[in-house]
Amino acid sequence: MDLPLLTLTNSLLFFIFIVAGIQFIITIILAVVVFKDARDRKAAGEELFLLDPILWGIITFVTGAYVAVLVYWLIHYSVLRSRRD
Repeated sequence: MDLPLLTLTNSLLFFIFIVAGIQFIITIILAVVVFKDARDRKAAGEELFLLDPILWGIITFVTGAYVAVLVYWLIHYSVLRSRRD
């Protein structure tokens, strides 16, 4: 008679795997976007902070997309960065 509990557990596991899969896809997409943006900035002659484009992409993938993208944006695009003209 544990069938309803088993069904609920399977449904929750399925939901968790779906969410994890979506998160993994978002992480890959954001890592590629950060890599391409860093590569384009470097090709345009703009200065990157500390790292090469490939390292920015890898760090974005490994550390979690949202935190790394936020740090990349703060360093390269926000009004907090110093402008050297």
